[in-house]
Amino acid sequence: MLTKLDTIAAGIYSDDFDSAGMSDSEKQAVRALRRRTVRMTVQNQQNMHTSQMNRLWSTIEGSQRLLPFSPNRHIIGTAKKIEELSPLNFQFRQFIQAVILNDSLLIVAIRKRGNYSNSVLVADRCMRINEITIVQLEEAPQLGELIKIINKAESYLLRFSNKSSKAEFLSLFEKAISTSGGLSSPAFQGIYLEVLL
Repeated sequence: MLTKLDTIAAGIYSDDFDSAGMSDSEKQAVRALRRRTVRMTVQNQQNMHTSQMNRLWSTIEGSQRLLPFSPNRHIIGTAKKIEELSPLNFQFRQFIQAVILNDSLLIVAIRKRGNYSNSVLVADRCMRINEITIVQLEEAPQLGELIKIINKAESYLLRFSNKSSKAEFLSLFEKAISTSGGLSSPAFQGIYLEVLL
């Protein structure tokens, strides 16, 4: 009995049933076990994505309005301690966080409420990953590490505290592009260097 179980377990990882020396009933058992394992894995992944989105909706005000439920939507990562600047005059606008999902980029504003010690995360705007172009601006010591995000006719200028946080944001963004189901996004093709005047 144990040897049959070992043979079936070995067959789960082997595509060649004949080389494993299995009978027809053992092959059917392996196929059924594979299907069940795949269904359980997909269900576990969907449950994890749903709990991620529920946590996001409960911690960021207005996020459910901008990011309604979608079966495969999930969070890739979060970039924190980012300053949004005006693209026209480089003046500070607000402190933000960027939540990168597999299909969207959520910009979250950090707002003060009541006491200055209490800060609240509020969903500011949401952009679809396949509609975004990222422009890395050439280093300017007086301005810091900058990235320009272009979405349709609008552009946003983000300043990062250091090179590693900027690199982490770009890495998360690239991962979102690669996991978004093979979309040919202008974002992935459009990461280029622009000289700051």
